Amino acid sequence: MIYVEKHLNKNKSKYKTLTDLYLAVLYPSASGHGSERNYIVLDGASYLSNPLFYKEKGEWEYATKVNKHGKIIKYKKATNPNGKTYVWEITEVAQDVYNKGIGKKVKEFTCNLIKDVPKKTGDCLDTWDDSTNKKIGKLHPKIRCAVKNFINDVEKTMGIKLRVIQGLRTYAEQNALYAQGRTKEGSKVTNAKGGQSNHNFGLAIDVAEIKNGKIDWNEQEKILPKIAPIGKKWGFEWGGDWKSLKDKPHFEMTFGRSLSELRKLYEENEKDHTKISL
Repeated sequence: MIYVEKHLNKNKSKYKTLTDLYLAVLYPSASGHGSERNYIVLDGASYLSNPLFYKEKGEWEYATKVNKHGKIIKYKKATNPNGKTYVWEITEVAQDVYNKGIGKKVKEFTCNLIKDVPKKTGDCLDTWDDSTNKKIGKLHPKIRCAVKNFINDVEKTMGIKLRVIQGLRTYAEQNALYAQGRTKEGSKVTNAKGGQSNHNFGLAIDVAEIKNGKIDWNEQEKILPKIAPIGKKWGFEWGGDWKSLKDKPHFEMTFGRSLSELRKLYEENEKDHTKISL
């Protein structure tokens, strides 16, 4: 571990993203380019020998070969031998490795000396609620674990079962919500049009307590301020702290990105919020 620490410390000023840290091990000279979606990391022989990063549609196909033990095995073969691996492909793999590792890190570092490691809050475990878990799965990958930990922490420490009632919201859905109380019946619930809410980029959630399978909105006024400190503990900004049009069910995490930056990154990444580099 000392060697690893020394290696990583050499260029730590370059680590702006998770991808940069991953590249520090995979391909150190590319570290620092983690936010440049189309930066070429691998080509030639290095590209062909790393099928893990084949993320483009039609970039690979299954083929067979005989391994050193004389057994026929299936492997991923590049359809274009002159293909290249881009930063966005590295980012997808790095984020996937990170998400899977969150729930395993305790077991990995005990060297199996503890056979049954108890599950605890902070292990990125699924919540009590299937509906919530489905909505979490559509959020930006970088906040999914934080949302799970938040929901589970509230249940464990306060006995309150929260449900994510709003997660990712499309531009069209946002515009429809904005129209409420303006051009459509109902009360105003948002000042944000499509592209002006962090829900549109999978970086925000709205939550409510579930009791006997239902939401008592009168009770939420009492409950939401109580659970807000736990949301903040897990890195979220609370809408109840806003000066204009307070939104108590709302929690968001933007990693310092402004809405204009997020809109630009959203467009640059084929309107796929999961590919926005944070």
